[in-house]
Amino acid sequence: MGAVLFAIALTVLVRKHRSTFWWTLVGTVCLLIAFPIIYFWRIEPVNIIIEQANAETIPTNWQQLRNQWEYAHVTNLIFTLAGLSALLFSEIIEHFKYNGS
Repeated sequence: MGAVLFAIALTVLVRKHRSTFWWTLVGTVCLLIAFPIIYFWRIEPVNIIIEQANAETIPTNWQQLRNQWEYAHVTNLIFTLAGLSALLFSEIIEHFKYNGS
């Protein structure tokens, strides 16, 4: 959650730097998709079902739940990695812009 909040703050801070702003915005949007949306929409519902289950009450759709959980984690990783990469790229652009290298 902290990463998302700091990314939003960074987006606001760099809004006047055009090229940096767009990469920061892309990174922030990717993080917003990864954490609140994918996590609460696809991962957490499965976590709740599994926490309530025990050896005698295994859900009948166990394989579907497992697949949803695994694919949601992969999707979450992809969006998180894309967000981190975009934020890193925005910093690299800003660094080279001001250092003239």
